[in-house]
Amino acid sequence: MTDMPPEARRKTAREHAWTAAGFVCMGLAGIGFALPLMPGFVFLLAALACFGRGSPRMRARLLQHPRFGPPLRDFAEHRVIRRKIKRTISLGVLSGLAVTYAFVWPRFIPLAAITLILGGVLIYVWTRPARAPDSPED
Repeated sequence: MTDMPPEARRKTAREHAWTAAGFVCMGLAGIGFALPLMPGFVFLLAALACFGRGSPRMRARLLQHPRFGPPLRDFAEHRVIRRKIKRTISLGVLSGLAVTYAFVWPRFIPLAAITLILGGVLIYVWTRPARAPDSPED
């Protein structure tokens, strides 16, 4: 049974769940790229992680995408998020937060929770290096 090629092996329920989560993240990324209120690239990173556990074929397709593949490969190989992407994510998060404050004010608990979550996203994004260690200076 162990000499079976990987493509002949049946997926486990856990792998199916990770693959489904990857597709959900891809959908959220699509919404994020269409609306300025959601950071689409963050959801692509999440999809990449989910597909890494559930569907290596979909992960490879994401990494080979002509537009999103290079920054996703930067992250997958070196944990790098390019400066331009950091700015775009920050702009999306901050504009989303502003809209949330406009509609949810004065309910403190939801605002505090959303602010903490989005603040954590920004801290994570801005603490990643902006270029790979072996890349030339900007």
